[in-house]
Amino acid sequence: MARAETDVGVCRNPQCPNGASGARLERYPGPGEWCPACGERLEVADGVLPPELFDRLHHALGFTVPQPARRAPSPWAVGGAIALVAVALVVALLALKGGLRPASAAVRVCSSSMTARLADDVVAAWSAGDERAASRADAASGAACDVRFSVEPNASRDRVVAHDALVVIVNPANPLARIAERDVRAAVAGTVADWSALSSARGPIAVLLPPDAGDEGRLLAQTLLRGISPGARVTRLPSSAAVTRVVASASGRTALGIVAFSASVPARVVALGAGPPPSSLSIATHRYPLSFAVVADASHDAGERAADLVRFARSRGAQSIAVHDGLVSRDGI
Repeated sequence: MARAETDVGVCRNPQCPNGASGARLERYPGPGEWCPACGERLEVADGVLPPELFDRLHHALGFTVPQPARRAPSPWAVGGAIALVAVALVVALLALKGGLRPASAAVRVCSSSMTARLADDVVAAWSAGDERAASRADAASGAACDVRFSVEPNASRDRVVAHDALVVIVNPANPLARIAERDVRAAVAGTVADWSALSSARGPIAVLLPPDAGDEGRLLAQTLLRGISPGARVTRLPSSAAVTRVVASASGRTALGIVAFSASVPARVVALGAGPPPSSLSIATHRYPLSFAVVADASHDAGERAADLVRFARSRGAQSIAVHDGLVSRDGI
């Protein structure tokens, strides 16, 4: 699925005029991803956090993020939606009559929270304008998959598309550069509750994590947080990107998050333990302890077109797509 080149975003900085008013701003790749008034990274307008999470963030960080106003659909939009439904019905009838290739010819592609963006972009590039070449599904939905993009701790090189990792992030104004694994575990459990125990910073630690049902939550439970029950001050947000937005914002100075490396910009990434800090090279070689392989596999009975998609995903040509999406290339360069 190709994404639009331009979009609408909202600023989350309550001290910014745009953030306080919930103004909708043009959001486009590059400089347009940040608010022109305060430099806050813009959130896609359709990706607004649920009200209950705003309440939790207010409790954890001491601020309230304004909800952007939702406009009623215009008569033109309603008319357009009706027209689209009519077109869809005509297409379905033509397909039943054999006028179009049946939907079953599409390659069914599944992904997960840390692989969804890569899967979308690889499928879009492979499809080359043929929108029927592949259909997308959520790996958690239980749908049958011809091709599956997933994350594994270890994988043979011939299956690897790219690499990603779990990293600890803090606000850019936080001086912390390295943190011990035991201190991360203590902060998540709530036994260490103030920054003064970890660095020269002061204030209560607000721990923000991605949902436990996604790749990040599953991998954290299997590795860094094994045997740890999150404390009362831990807030779960819908995605790694949502955690990073809050941690890197002007209001996230006391926050600590754990996110996918591919979604960590523009927060400050903290080295973990005594090992090398997370970087393209240390993640590609798995010298960084929480590194993982992003793989693409076809089911054994998927057919040649699915196998062709997997070959493309694993090819050298697809490496630029992975790097564009924030992942680490297969070779780390």
